[in-house]
This record gives sequence, structure tokens and C-alpha cells, in this order.
Amino acid sequence: MRSVRSWSSQTLGAPRGVSLVALATPDDMRVNAEHISLADQFVEVPGGTNNNNYANVGLIVQIALRAGVDAVWPGWGHASENPELPTALAQYGIRFLGPPAG
Repeated sequence: MRSVRSWSSQTLGAPRGVSLVALATPDDMRVNAEHISLADQFVEVPGGTNNNNYANVGLIVQIALRAGVDAVWPGWGHASENPELPTALAQYGIRFLGPPAG
């Protein structure tokens, strides 16, 4: 997220020229994870294994739709390499900013 802020600052002239929405598990909230403070908005998601949150394609798409985002950057691991995520996002016209499927 820091790199997006840096890019936004250099390209758009404003570090918050791109609005960032982050997922936050109860553990993230408890430890005040850095990505929460870097985001413009965060959505609380269930804790537990990543199938409940960061790797849950259906949940990610649902949150993206509710937040009205143009694109999703899935971070590293979790759903980032799951070919179902870019396919599901594309059905709603949402861009996937991640590694190519495959």
C-alpha cells in the first residue's frame, strides 16, 4: 500500500489520489496492523484461516462491489495467485492488479 501511495504522489501529485479499501481481521484490528492505517477505509472480515478472509474469493468480490472499487490488488499469497479471483472480478468489470493466472 505504501508503494501505491508513492506512485499516486509521483503520478497524480497527491499521495491519497487513489482511494484504498483494506480488509481487516480481528487479529489485524487487535495489533493495529499497518495496512489499516494506510487505507482510506477498511472492512472488518472474519478471522481464522485465510479461507475465511484474505483467500475467500467470494468475500473479496462482495466487498469490492459494496465499496464500488475500480480495481483489486490482492497483495501477496492468499488469493493473489488464485485464477478464480481475476475471473470473478472481470464479471463485474473490476480490474485485477495481480500476477497473471497460471
